[in-house]
Amino acid sequence: MGSDIQRQIPRAERFDTRARELVLEALERVAPPRTHVSGSTVVKKVCALAQERFGIAARLVLEYWGIRSTRDIGLLVFDMVEEGVIGVSPEDSIDDFSEVVDLHEALEVDYPWGG
Repeated sequence: MGSDIQRQIPRAERFDTRARELVLEALERVAPPRTHVSGSTVVKKVCALAQERFGIAARLVLEYWGIRSTRDIGLLVFDMVEEGVIGVSPEDSIDDFSEVVDLHEALEVDYPWGG
């Protein structure tokens, strides 16, 4: 049911613009333009960048911006593909972003406390 409601929300309103900017920056940091990057690599880079920027609050910030799962990162990526901002390979799928990591685990439980 929740995903049906999510699909009815216009793309521009699903996520805060800052979420899109974070994903774009992660893409820029992970590979040069026109280089293929896997969904799992994008997810991991978004998590690392969020931790770098927001520390232990990263999960809360991403949730506030509308990113509650790794699939949400994929939705952002494929929204940008549809808009022509970035490209995609024929074998790429939104499923490449599903359940890559548990965001709670990746951003909080596994947080590098620097000890």
